[in-house]
Amino acid sequence: MDKFWTHAFQQLDLQPRDHPLLLTDFVTTSDDTRKVWAEKAFESLGVPGLTIATDALLALFATGRTTGVVVDVGYTVTDVVPISNGAILKGEAQRLELGGKDVVDRLVQLLMEAERAYWTVRSHEAIANGALQRFGFVSAGHTPGQVCAPAKDELDVYELPDGEVVRLGDARLGLFFSSDN
Repeated sequence: MDKFWTHAFQQLDLQPRDHPLLLTDFVTTSDDTRKVWAEKAFESLGVPGLTIATDALLALFATGRTTGVVVDVGYTVTDVVPISNGAILKGEAQRLELGGKDVVDRLVQLLMEAERAYWTVRSHEAIANGALQRFGFVSAGHTPGQVCAPAKDELDVYELPDGEVVRLGDARLGLFFSSDN
């Protein structure tokens, strides 16, 4: 970690002793790890000040709030962190083994079932990633009938770089609510 921090300060052309350091971490980071970071920051770098803050807390503060629930959806996991008056409720924080990759995998499955079996799995992944980046949204509803999304025709067609058009159809609504679930 020392080498990384030293390299970062060198790339920024800054002297660590002249600048306080802000480190962000996850809610699951242990106090022992934070202590090691603090020792290295003060002893190795000589920073004049250090703040170690949880990314979820900083995200909530960035919205101007001190109380709320931060949902951080990553590639493979989702963290749900409740915060009350600027304090993380650590015992209530949850990590779900579900992330963006799972959404892509589900859309790939739905596309493959929708008469696109002649494409490779890699093709399906590229299409699913592109479609999700362009059309992805979070629904306020809890069942397919309650989905609050832009008009269907706005989200139904995805054009590939070669000009071929993929109709997403009901696959876009079936990510987690398919008829066989």
